[in-house]
Amino acid sequence: MEWVETTGKTLVEAVDSALTALGVDESDLEYEVLQEPKSGLRGKLGMGSARIRARVKPISREKPNDRRRRRSREEKGERSEGSDRNRPRSGPKGDKNGKGKPRSNEGSSGAGNESAKDSGKESARDSNRAEGSGEAGRRNRRRGGAGRSSGGDRERTVEKSSVSVEDQAKIASEFLEGLVGSFGYSGSSSSVIENDDITVSIEGEGLGLLIGPQGVTLVAIEELSRAVLHRACGSGTARLHVDVTGYRAARREALAGFAAQVASRAVETGKEQALDPMNASDRKVVHDALVEFEGVETLSEGDDPRRYVVVRPS
Repeated sequence: MEWVETTGKTLVEAVDSALTALGVDESDLEYEVLQEPKSGLRGKLGMGSARIRARVKPISREKPNDRRRRRSREEKGERSEGSDRNRPRSGPKGDKNGKGKPRSNEGSSGAGNESAKDSGKESARDSNRAEGSGEAGRRNRRRGGAGRSSGGDRERTVEKSSVSVEDQAKIASEFLEGLVGSFGYSGSSSSVIENDDITVSIEGEGLGLLIGPQGVTLVAIEELSRAVLHRACGSGTARLHVDVTGYRAARREALAGFAAQVASRAVETGKEQALDPMNASDRKVVHDALVEFEGVETLSEGDDPRRYVVVRPS
């Protein structure tokens, strides 16, 4: 599963964002902290947000049934060894009371000792096998053993190719059409596939409710659709984008024009210009629009959901 990076005012918020993006439970999430949240003056947060790198936790190759069987054998060996150690103690008791036969006691004791030795050998063999298995597992983990590595690669390849990108687009389209219908509207969907990117567009009348102010509802629907696609197809799914009535294209065009105006103002005044808070998609549009604009540079500041773009003279 590919890694994704998420941010938040705290580590908890960053982890929650990763869970939403990947559509998994916290027990199935593996993540690394790339940046701890930093405090600014007077202990206030805002100088730096928490940033993590997360993915769906890889499936363990060690079989629980094997561990249970090995543990059961070891426990049986210990019980057998313990009972054999206790068995010779009945011999001296018989001798003490004068009721035991010496030869019989020697035989019983000898049999007990032999049984204990056999159990000890069996337990030692089981222990050696367990240690060998554990050591081999550790060696494989350290060096990424050829057998396991190739098996993992095969599994990832199968997992990724088990559902084609075309079928993934169909699953996403059917879900979105059903979602539109649940709101009481009717709409048709179309999809465009570029490499591992899928864009599903919904067309219909009166679908502004699915966009929301500044596209916040559309962003939520897109995240929900990604979660549904991930649960239906597993890891290795294509990157899904959702558009409603051409909103994203119009939004990109408007933002690019607005960003150019702000950049010109920054060059003329020699002062940095701060834009209103935006979601990650809109911030990316601004950054991309000004990457070739001479005399300015852009950066994002603040914490979600109040994170914004600053355009300043370079």
